Amino acid sequence: MTQITNTLQIAMYCHSNQPDAGYIAYQQQGIAWVIDRCAGSAFAVREYADDGYCPETTVRPAFQRMLIDAASGCIDCIAVTDWNRLATSASGVQRLQRFFQRHGVLVVECRVREGVVVRIAA
Repeated sequence: MTQITNTLQIAMYCHSNQPDAGYIAYQQQGIAWVIDRCAGSAFAVREYADDGYCPETTVRPAFQRMLIDAASGCIDCIAVTDWNRLATSASGVQRLQRFFQRHGVLVVECRVREGVVVRIAA
């Protein structure tokens, strides 16, 4: 059995449509709880948050920085509370899935209320 010796690089992406620092903090705390429970000890977290941006656009500063980091190999995994934090349309989700697959990035959907990973995609 091969042991992984590199530190897992996790991107935590949070998003709210209206400016709401409390909702961003709620997402961050929930995702952090799931990561702590599931990721083991060898991980580093980068936080990306867009507060008050339309979810139908990809022109969000933190989202764009995250995509650049993913393309450059700085991210192994993206943790979100729901896929709709990344894209709201089926075509947008498909585009992002192809992008993440091309760059070897796994997307993990963490449900804050349940505190469990419910879906892994890309």
